Amino acid sequence: MQGQPSFVRIYRYPNFGGPQAALANKSFFKADDVQMRWNKTGTALLVLTSTESSDKSYYGDQGLHFMAINGECSLVNLCMLIALFSVFLYSKLD
Repeated sequence: MQGQPSFVRIYRYPNFGGPQAALANKSFFKADDVQMRWNKTGTALLVLTSTESSDKSYYGDQGLHFMAINGECSLVNLCMLIALFSVFLYSKLD
């Protein structure tokens, strides 16, 4: 639906009791497409959002977000404006 936010929520199976039961919750206003990649242990998630086009670029906008089961959510700041085609999550803790 145009102009409506999209959501990514992390739940602990089998507790899907609505937004209040979510371990982590992130909303996106600019997301035509979303790719998600879990780490090996299932404790953290990278979310790559993209739009087909935007006011800033012919190629659209992208956002890379980090989410964890402890409730942490953050935007990953990129040092330059580049197009991301795929992401993966690697941690020495896995």
